[in-house]
Amino acid sequence: MRQKKFYFDASLAVEHGMREAVLYEYIRFWCDRNSKTGHNKRDGHYWTYGSSRELSKAIPFLTPKQIWLGIKSLQRQDLIVIGRFNQKKYDRTAWYRIK
Repeated sequence: MRQKKFYFDASLAVEHGMREAVLYEYIRFWCDRNSKTGHNKRDGHYWTYGSSRELSKAIPFLTPKQIWLGIKSLQRQDLIVIGRFNQKKYDRTAWYRIK
């Protein structure tokens, strides 16, 4: 079985929490990747998206609730922006970008 490696800024973890540092780096990675490939550009910024359940599959050591709490914490601390760019109105999947 191939192991996933997770990287995050230790100073960000000390200041904002380890859960937040992991999520911040995950969002930053995917926004940077989308920037390079030209995907998910909205309002002049590159975004990534996913439900808490989907993100917990990508980050298996965090539960959906821990992810939701971490995302809300990052938003409160003004480190990320949350948007909704789904084509279907009933789709409540959140989009995220680094502020």
